[in-house]
Amino acid sequence: MIQLSRMARSTVTTRLARHWAAGPSTMAARASSVAFLMNRPTAEGAPSRTMTTSVAMNSRAQRKTTLDRHRLPAHRPYCPTTVAALPLANGRSSFSTSATMVGTSPPATIELFQYAICPFCNKTKAFLDYSGLPYTSIEVNPLTKAEIKWSKDYRKVPIGRLSSTSNNDDDAKEETSSVIFKGSDDIVDGLLAEEWVIQQLEQTKWADTDMTMSKFLQDQKEWIEYTNEKLAVLLYPNLCPTLSASYQAFSYVDSVDTFSAWQRFSIRTVGSFAMYMAASRVKKKHNIEDERLALQEVLKTPVQHLSDNQQSFLSGQSEPHLGDLAVFGALKGIQGTAIHAEILEGQPILAAWYQRMQEKVSGQ
Repeated sequence: MIQLSRMARSTVTTRLARHWAAGPSTMAARASSVAFLMNRPTAEGAPSRTMTTSVAMNSRAQRKTTLDRHRLPAHRPYCPTTVAALPLANGRSSFSTSATMVGTSPPATIELFQYAICPFCNKTKAFLDYSGLPYTSIEVNPLTKAEIKWSKDYRKVPIGRLSSTSNNDDDAKEETSSVIFKGSDDIVDGLLAEEWVIQQLEQTKWADTDMTMSKFLQDQKEWIEYTNEKLAVLLYPNLCPTLSASYQAFSYVDSVDTFSAWQRFSIRTVGSFAMYMAASRVKKKHNIEDERLALQEVLKTPVQHLSDNQQSFLSGQSEPHLGDLAVFGALKGIQGTAIHAEILEGQPILAAWYQRMQEKVSGQ
């Protein structure tokens, strides 16, 4: 067992647990949502996206829209940070996707700064993988956060960086602009505001299906709130009920080639201790006495929905919707652990849905 002083324990717990167990970033009043498809006006006073480069962005920068009736309620103004020529990350993790778009190359590159076992990061990756959007995952060191040192005002994950390069007609020089999205739901909303992402879904992913954007967003408020506020809250206590279990959960760092041997050791020891303390705090905050029983009760919601409606997906369609991806992504974050296997073994309906989701998300 790690021996730390009271002051050290307090410092570690305060600095790390806050970021690993605090849950999702607050929901945003996303002015750049896919609501422009329905030609709805922007909420009064909502900030629009701004660019720091001199490149004219035409309609993309001028698009001022508000959330359609399917989007989550606003809790804070949506204002993705935009910067020019942000520094490249220190390294790339081994978790980069192999997904590729059909047809032309995407007009922008996507980087996802993440923790491998974070349910909210995995929610985002489920959407990216399902959509077939190429992206690079950058594993963030939870102790130093060196990979996101350029993000001064936001020190949580996931963070999404959407970068594009354009030519300046005056001097023929290329200029790079990057838009930063903070939190899983902001990232998805920001990407769904891009025409090329919508075209990828509608013209490629759903080309031979009856899925539409309206169906894709249907009932997502219910399922995203369920994932953020109920399911994800219980995953850390179940993943890290003991110090040894928490240490095992951090075994993923051994496969991150951008971490040194010392970094892997320190993350597994100090990080696992902090996660165990954070999980204990979550249990106390939510009055959870038996984390396994609590998780089984929460999982009854999607199981009952699938059973009652005899559906392949929560969407009720031939393709999953955004709610399916949210629930699947959160559970995907603990895949390979004992608790994940236990969940699926005890819930055959959930296991069958999970298998179908894996096939859809992986494009098989």
